[in-house]
Amino acid sequence: MSTISENIRRFRIYRSLSQKELADKVGRTPTVISNWENGVHTPDIETLQALCRAFQVTPNQLLGWEESKEVDEFFKKQETVLQEIERLNRAKDRIDERIDMYYRELKSR
Repeated sequence: MSTISENIRRFRIYRSLSQKELADKVGRTPTVISNWENGVHTPDIETLQALCRAFQVTPNQLLGWEESKEVDEFFKKQETVLQEIERLNRAKDRIDERIDMYYRELKSR
């Protein structure tokens, strides 16, 4: 079960909102949004309603009492893509090392 601070961040990212954009939508400052996301403070009940509207989620989803399958799928897919990028970068590094090795070998002849 996720916390409200985690969910504010997850839903903000999922909706492609910056902290400033979300702050503008709910009538707060980016610092307040950051404090919510870091668990320093939590939003009041009126702001919870504004957050639900901004994120297009239910209060239960925002509070972490109910899953949001669409958002969970998004982050699972994102994690898979990031892992594939890391794998490809490691493969690229090995290829670059071999190219350098062959280049040095040819230069030494």
